[in-house]
Amino acid sequence: MQEGRELVTTLETNNKFILSTAFSPDLKLATAGIDGNINIFDITTRQIIHQIGAHALPTRCVTFSQQGNLVFSASDDRHVSVFDVVSGTVINTFSHAGMCLSVDTSPDHRHFIVGCSDGKVLLWDLGMQKFIRSYDQHKDQVWGVSYNKQDEGRKFASVGDDYLLQVYE
Repeated sequence: MQEGRELVTTLETNNKFILSTAFSPDLKLATAGIDGNINIFDITTRQIIHQIGAHALPTRCVTFSQQGNLVFSASDDRHVSVFDVVSGTVINTFSHAGMCLSVDTSPDHRHFIVGCSDGKVLLWDLGMQKFIRSYDQHKDQVWGVSYNKQDEGRKFASVGDDYLLQVYE
């Protein structure tokens, strides 16, 4: 157990409800909001680097690439968007049949997975910018997906409203 943790800073969210947050390797912090926006903060300076009008509907999940140069967002508008952290501009947007509820990036810097409201887990190739495979084992919404960062991304897991934790290899 880690003891002695203290509050070191509070960052203003402009009275917007935040649904997800993630740290980059270089201590940037991204937030995903109910308003569809993404904020990227520099923790060292306690300043907002970018306010990105990313999605038309709530942004459910935000995560950084392993290098920290890209941020991925999953939204109720049925899109996963990929942004350049330095410029704050969109690199690409990937469309889905269901609302996008969760996203995670692989340690190989090439793939990402998406959990959707239609019960699907989708594997994408970012380098080729194409859909690879759909996993349809869940019977309800997929709220969480996660790569195993210790095995070069050979395994990933998903959890959903069907009370199942599924591991894929």
